[in-house]
Amino acid sequence: MKNIALIIVALFIAMQAWAIDGIVFTQKYTSTANAGANITVTWYVAEGKCKMKMEYADKNMSTTTYFIPDAASGAILTYTDGAVPAGQKQTYYSVPLSSIEANATAKASRVKVVSTGETKTVSGLVCEKVKVFAADSETEMWVTKDFQASFYEFYKYFRNDFALLGLNEASIKGVPLEITTKDLSGNVLVSATSVSASKQNLSEDTFKVPAGYELATPAQKK
Repeated sequence: MKNIALIIVALFIAMQAWAIDGIVFTQKYTSTANAGANITVTWYVAEGKCKMKMEYADKNMSTTTYFIPDAASGAILTYTDGAVPAGQKQTYYSVPLSSIEANATAKASRVKVVSTGETKTVSGLVCEKVKVFAADSETEMWVTKDFQASFYEFYKYFRNDFALLGLNEASIKGVPLEITTKDLSGNVLVSATSVSASKQNLSEDTFKVPAGYELATPAQKK
């Protein structure tokens, strides 16, 4: 009985060693560029690691796609859920950073970032309002103070994200749970409303392409 107890304790310690302090948060997106579409995004974030799950549906299609920044290869790995035709295998794609275009604002000029000091609780976590002023837009976001990972470092993989652009410009730690980007006339271009957020222990496997997926061939990439 004593040996069994020792084995259980050893397994528990081993499991904890593989766990990483992280956060999982889900947002509902609306965008003028995708009017009529249902877009839900879930982020899995730990220090130095992240994965994004995007669920997209409109009148023509419904997809679930994952994006994993891979520092080792200097690329972003992406794959989708769902069945594949008979005789084919599930594949993932590796997109080099050199192929990821920055948004026009990032190309044109640097942005001004203001941490306002104003706080509120979003999905149970304390957040601070941060504003990002660009040449043609203004972004307001609520950034967690309860979770301080360097999420901003992933901007180079998601270069069309105004929130990450602002966080990266000012090296602000935390993740943005709510986001609203408006043009200079006050029209909302993109908004992300928090659905849920929780700090969790995440496994290393969270940030890997699942077993069974194979890297796409050049013909499949085309």
